[in-house]
Order: sequence, then structure tokens, then C-alpha cells
Amino acid sequence: MLKTGGLSPSLCLLSLLLALHSAERSYPPPQRRFEYKLSFKGPRLAVPGAGIPFWSHHGDAIPGLEEVRLVPSMKNRSGAVWSEISVSFPSWEVEMQMRVTGPGRRGALGVAMWYTKDRDQVGSVVEGLASWDGIGIYFDSSSNDVQNGPAIRVLASDGHDLQEQFGDGTVRELGSCLRDFRNRPHPFRARITYWRQRLRVSLSGGLTPNDPEEVCVDVEPLLLAPGGFFGVSAATSTLADDHDVLSFLTFSLRDPGSEEALQPFTEKEQFHLARKLEELKARLALGTREDTILPLNSKAQEEGERFFNLEDTLSRQSQILQALQALSRQMDQAEKQWKQQLGSVVQIRPEGGWNTAKVSTLLYGQRTLIQALQEMREAAAQMASGAQVFYLPVGTKHHFFELDQTLGLLQKDLRDLVKMTAKPPRPSGWLPGFSTCLRTSIFLFFLLIQTVGFFCYMNFRQELDKRLQEYLFTESISLQPALPIPRTIGVLRRQPVSPSMQA
Repeated sequence: MLKTGGLSPSLCLLSLLLALHSAERSYPPPQRRFEYKLSFKGPRLAVPGAGIPFWSHHGDAIPGLEEVRLVPSMKNRSGAVWSEISVSFPSWEVEMQMRVTGPGRRGALGVAMWYTKDRDQVGSVVEGLASWDGIGIYFDSSSNDVQNGPAIRVLASDGHDLQEQFGDGTVRELGSCLRDFRNRPHPFRARITYWRQRLRVSLSGGLTPNDPEEVCVDVEPLLLAPGGFFGVSAATSTLADDHDVLSFLTFSLRDPGSEEALQPFTEKEQFHLARKLEELKARLALGTREDTILPLNSKAQEEGERFFNLEDTLSRQSQILQALQALSRQMDQAEKQWKQQLGSVVQIRPEGGWNTAKVSTLLYGQRTLIQALQEMREAAAQMASGAQVFYLPVGTKHHFFELDQTLGLLQKDLRDLVKMTAKPPRPSGWLPGFSTCLRTSIFLFFLLIQTVGFFCYMNFRQELDKRLQEYLFTESISLQPALPIPRTIGVLRRQPVSPSMQA
């Protein structure tokens, strides 16, 4: 029998690893193509009044010119942005820059980057864990686990299992790493690459503008079907942080040789379009250069029409503003005239007193004027509410407030006059503006006279009593006989003191 010798297991394993490494290095790097409909970045990140192009924001998200604030530093808030267009290519790469800042060492719930089958997911991963189908890269800054946080976790869900929870070693968490991304001096960058059924998450620290990237999670094999949506969400709990996304750039990945395979189809399509164009020129007998450029500039025309509509709307709003300013000036003039008329009515009394017919006529005129002012105010409010613009022209809010204040003061004056004229009729000798109450000076004068008279009376009474007591005392001494001194003293001791003596 012949014996054949084989390779040792260690050599087999080494050869297998070398083969895999050589096969991996033999793949050329993928070719990237920027997808602007699935991206956003500053400056002019959001269109004023229209949000982010090809994206929608939900919850407490605030699109700005330089960044998107998913959640402000307020408690129990959540917000998200989602792409309105699905991903039509099988491989992709996302470069995201974000900033999470807040006081203290503990943070809020964090930020989540999504690639799911359905869109419009708002909130944290914990709240909507079983309601999405796809993957989520969760930048966890919550304070539930201080030792294992902040952390970056790669989670997967099929949208059916409602029992599993991540963070305890279950299958939902595909990988994780510890990385502090809060309160960095520079934006924190993350690169998520899905290529050849392999998901790789690379991170940069944010300590310097050009920090080198380090691989956080590398998962394979992972099958992600095209047709999903990209999204970024954030949420806060009892602790609040500012969660800002500065840029979200999406690139489609493909093999370098795939473009050569598609080249014959592209030439065939161009030839077909050229034939249709020639037929159209022959039918319309128009061979101008504008016709050849017209199909290529349809998007530019749409943009031009949109800007034209915007200019038309702004011109209408400027006309409305001018009309409101004119109405405000008319209201000021009417207020001045009405105040002058009020002064003349109060100062001048009609001959023969206030007649019932005249009062009724005045009241009817006032009611008519109030009704006209109310109609003018409603018309101005309807004009302001019917206008749909992105931003009102400068000064509109100020004129609205001034017009409202003027109308309010005018209506208040009219109501006061109606109340004054609606009082019971006065006597014929009564003059408007003349008060029938006692004046203060007259009252004080009579009070002073009364006080002086009272004190004079009290002084006179005291003088009269004093003289009467002196007279009675002298008369009693002259009528009494002379007594011996000892007996007289004894009698005085035994006799009670008379009232005149006490005095």
C-alpha cells in the first residue's frame, strides 16, 4: 500500500488566511458617485420656509442654514429627518458629521442613524426598537450605564420580534465600541460603508479637524436589500443635550468595471434619443439650437418657474404691505378727527339741551362707524391670512401690530362715548363737563371756620366757668360769721368739701 503524505493543519490554515487576504486585496476599491438627493450639508442647508430639499423633518427637529438641530437642549423631546427618496443602489457609503453638546458628564439618549424599509421614525432606538425593519447605528450617550457609555452600537431588526432587547448580548446588537463623542472641540465624524454584504463603521475622535479614522464595527455577511430610506433621529430624557447634524453625504458604490458594461447600453440609448430628436425636428421643422437644449434643461426651467412664482408672490406681498400701510395712515387720520369731534361734543352743549332724537342719531352714527371699522379690520386680517409666503417683507409685523393697536384705541374711544351718551338725560341747565360736586377748597374753608368756632366756644366756656367759681367763692366767705380759729378748724375737718371748694 502506498502512503501519501498530507499538509499539516497549521499550514492549511495559514494558506487559507493568505488566500483570503490576497483575494481581499485583489478587489479594487469601489467607485463612488455622490447622490445629492440623499445628502445635505451647509451652508444654505435648508431653504427658508421649505425645509431641506428631498428631506422631511419631524418632531422637534429645526432645520437651519448651517446645521440641523434634531433636538434642542430641552427635556423629553425627540426629532428626526428622513430622506423622501429611497435608495435604489445596492451598495452605499454615508459620511456624517454631528455635534452633541450639553452640561455635565451625563448625556441624553443620543443619536441614531437609520437605514430602514419604512421612514418617518421619530425618537430613540429604545422607544421604536421593534417597529422598524433594517439597521440602526446608535450613538448612545445615555447615563443608564456609565461604565459602558458613551458607546456606538450597530443594531438590526426585522420588525417582528417584540421581546428581544439590545445591550444584553442578544442578536439585535451586531457590534459595538466605546467612544466619547460629547462636547468635542470639533465635529464628530462617522463613516458607514456597506459594500459586498459587509458593513463597516469608522469613527474619528473630533479632537482635531483631521483626526484619523478608526474602525469601530465590521460586520459580515449582512444582507441589506435596496429600496430603504436614510434617516437620523435623536431624543432626550430628563437630561438634555443639543443634537446637531452638520452634514450627511451619501455615495453610491459600484465596481469599476460595471461602467464599461453599461457603456453599450448608454450609446444605444443615446442613439435612440437622437433618432427621436431628428424625427421631432423633421415634424416641427424647427432645427434651432434651443430645441436641442430644451429637453436637457427641464429641471432648470422648473427651478426658474419656482423662483418666478416666488418673485410673483413677494411682489403681491409688497402690494399688500403698501395697502396695509395706507390703511394704517387712514386709521390714524380717523382717530385724530374722531378725538377732535369728541372734544367739540364735550365742550359745546346743543341749544335747548340734549334731545332724544339727537342722541339716537349720534348713537346710530357711532354704531355704523364701529361696524365699518370692524369690517375693515376683518378685511385686513383676511388679506394677511390669505397671503402665503416664505418670509414676510421687512416691517410687516410692525405695521400689523401698529394697525391693531390703532383700531383697538379707536374702538375703545367709541365705546366710552357710547357709554357716556347712553346715560340718563340731565336737566336742561346742566352743562357737559360741569361737575355738581362740592369743591375741595370750599369744603376745607368751611371745615376751618367750624374748627375755629369750636375752639373759641370752648375757650369762652372755660373762662365763664372760672369767673363763676371765683364769684361763688367770694360770696360764701363774706356771708359766713367769724369763728374761733380752733373751732373753725375742727368744723372744717368735720364738714365735707363742697363742690365750689373743690373747684
